[in-house]
Amino acid sequence: MTDFTQPSSSSILRPDFSAEDSSITTGTGSGTRLVLCPAHRRKLESLAEMSYPFEACGVLAGRLENGEVRVRKVWSARNVGRRVHDRFRLDPEDFLAADRLARERGMEILGIWHSHPNRPAVPSRVDLEEAWDGYSYLILGIDPWGQVDFRSWRRDALRDPSGGAASVMDEEPVVFEDDDPLAAALEKAAPSH
Repeated sequence: MTDFTQPSSSSILRPDFSAEDSSITTGTGSGTRLVLCPAHRRKLESLAEMSYPFEACGVLAGRLENGEVRVRKVWSARNVGRRVHDRFRLDPEDFLAADRLARERGMEILGIWHSHPNRPAVPSRVDLEEAWDGYSYLILGIDPWGQVDFRSWRRDALRDPSGGAASVMDEEPVVFEDDDPLAAALEKAAPSH
């Protein structure tokens, strides 16, 4: 479960993955797709494996183009949570640094990624309740053998009948396209964290 607060807060992301995960309601599709290159896949798999059995987290930056969330840069961030084995709290300073670097390179923050060690790549109850509109939430389910499942989700507050916490997160397809020269150059040029 994830508790997301606004970037100006000292507590940006605090997930809480509990046994209630199966109670989430997901929609039928966000209408967008998350596009990464194979270099991003390798980087994310490596970061999730290095952190295992603890949660890893970070930021996705790039551009929204014609209904595609095109990731150009993946940043890792420190997990400053108290229960790193089943929760993450993205370091606010890392988020702000990634936002600054993204803007300097003509990009914007498109979403957040985090791993679910020994858990499916589906949003928890808190992920669902605390997600920000317009962000992609890439979840990496990782097992003890290093197998990683990539799934991405978006909150749609307009479909929230209660007017309060989101009741729907739509899955968006995750697509790995051939290496993007711009993304590859940005990965090499900018610090990971």
